[in-house]
Amino acid sequence: MNLASNERRSFLRRRRAIARVAVDAEPVADVYPSDLTDLDVLSPRARAVLYLHDVEGRSFDQVATLVGMNAVNSRKVAERARAAIHANLEGERL
Repeated sequence: MNLASNERRSFLRRRRAIARVAVDAEPVADVYPSDLTDLDVLSPRARAVLYLHDVEGRSFDQVATLVGMNAVNSRKVAERARAAIHANLEGERL
C-alpha cells in the first residue's frame, strides 16, 4: 500500500510540474482516478489477504498465520475479495 501511495504522490508531483510549465495545456484535474479506490469495497482483512498473497507472494498458509485465520478461510477471503473487485469494475463499465 505504501509503494502505491508513493507512486501516486510522485505522479501528482509530475503532473503539477507539467501544468506549471505548459502554458497552453488543458487544465489538469485535481482528482486522480486511482485503482486503489477499487479496494475500498473490501474489508481491511480482505485487503490484507490480497496484499500478502498477490503482492508479496506469500502462500495462503503464511497469510493465514499473519492474519489470524486458517488457510482455507484465507483462500476463501481472497476469492470473495477478487469477485467483489471484479463485480465493482464491471458495474463501472456499464
